[in-house]
Amino acid sequence: MSPIGPEWRDTRAVNPSKVPGRIGLREVAAFARGCAVLGCGGGGGVTLAERLARDAVARFGPVRVVDFDDLAPDAFVMPCGMLGSPLIFEERLPTGDEPAELLAAVQAAHGRRVDALMPFQLAGANGLVPLAWAATVGLPLVDADGTGRPMPNMATVMGLSGVPPTPAFVVDGEGQRITIRAATRDRFVTTAFGVLAGVGGLGAFAFELMDASVGRRAAIRGTVSRALAIGRAVLTRRGAVEAALPGGRVLARGRIRHLRHDTPDRGKGGSLLVEDTDGHRLLRVEFQDEFLLALDGGRVVAATPDTIVLFDAETRRPLLIDELREDRFVTVVAGDGPAAWRTPEGLALAGPAAFGLDLPDGVA
Repeated sequence: MSPIGPEWRDTRAVNPSKVPGRIGLREVAAFARGCAVLGCGGGGGVTLAERLARDAVARFGPVRVVDFDDLAPDAFVMPCGMLGSPLIFEERLPTGDEPAELLAAVQAAHGRRVDALMPFQLAGANGLVPLAWAATVGLPLVDADGTGRPMPNMATVMGLSGVPPTPAFVVDGEGQRITIRAATRDRFVTTAFGVLAGVGGLGAFAFELMDASVGRRAAIRGTVSRALAIGRAVLTRRGAVEAALPGGRVLARGRIRHLRHDTPDRGKGGSLLVEDTDGHRLLRVEFQDEFLLALDGGRVVAATPDTIVLFDAETRRPLLIDELREDRFVTVVAGDGPAAWRTPEGLALAGPAAFGLDLPDGVA
């Protein structure tokens, strides 16, 4: 695997004043907004997860954010989050016991203490849940994650680096703890989703546990800092929203036209056009669970693994796909995605073809 580019490995090289030592109550809202941006229209709404994080930080205190280099090489790191439907997450409130049960299951199976938590996917609600859990169990949160954007089927850059996914752990907050051991990654994914169905479609999840020495080379570093910096830029209205994204650029600013969903239940993706304010240009955006592709006059101007975001032009709030409406005034912004997904192996999982989008040869 090619090395991860410095613009995503460590945001201290980009904005050294924004690296958080801790995330307290004053930072939660900005972090939530940044996670929403990195959700690319998917990943679930952040409202409930932000409330959980705020409540946990208010009760247990700020969460210390650490780099892998701040940890001993043999420190044990637990990538974690909620696995399942964002809709179920919003309808079925967590019990509050999930983080302690997950930690107990992991430590019992491995016979060692967990030293830090890490979001396995810092996008939407799943960026905030590990923050809430870290506050609850009193552990630091590593300034890293495994995807840098939404990814299906639990694909992560740790997996690309050869970190074994199992043993993996699922708990449901009601005392049920399940350990998954699988011979192959494909078998692990199949089993995990089978387990998920057995616990009602939603569970607290931990997998690809690793030592800090492994995380230094295998994870995407600096993404917690990145989300916080993005959220601050958006919330404070200081400068253009695209300036907060690596390689950020405005693709269009105008009204949504011809919003189309492939199925009546809006469950299988679709497309839309944004009519630019000059009236002479139409930007086409394709989406499934998140925004995947943008074309200007048939020319690809952004494609997964790029970060593609539709902001409400009035409020600067990143929009979920479920919030799209005809005639809504939006700003379409794109940024460069994590370099780890730009390798041939990464593009096989995160590139347009992985989502069934057939682009011309040489276009990634």
